Amino acid sequence: MGLSLAAEMGDISDFSHAGQLIKMAGTNPIVKQSGDRKPSYYAISRQGRKHFRNVVYQVGKSLAFNNPEMNEKYQALIDRGKVPRQAYIALGNRMIRLAFSMIKRQTLYRSNDENYTLLNQIDKKLRSKNKKSFFEKFALPSKIHSA
Repeated sequence: MGLSLAAEMGDISDFSHAGQLIKMAGTNPIVKQSGDRKPSYYAISRQGRKHFRNVVYQVGKSLAFNNPEMNEKYQALIDRGKVPRQAYIALGNRMIRLAFSMIKRQTLYRSNDENYTLLNQIDKKLRSKNKKSFFEKFALPSKIHSA
């Protein structure tokens, strides 16, 4: 899913903020407001790329089941009265914002969970000769804890 999301996002240097990517996916909420009335938020706009929108949904669904922190956010959305489809889109939009920020700042995903093992997983997947350069570039403690 991550690769599909990255492919759909494309070159992010064309965008100044993540909201532009969300709008390109068509997963931004429609706001209806008239005069002094309080704005109402309806369904997503669907005025974007259909395939990108599907990827955002699938990423949100995957995060809801596989990432403990995102599962907490999913449960909070459900408790607030959102249906699962809406919660998946919200999590997908959150991932777009996170991915945009990580790419712009050249940092890795940071978790508040003390048992989170991203660096250990990366260490297992990279070949020995590539580990040192990867960790120097992306996983230095100063980059992980700043921002």
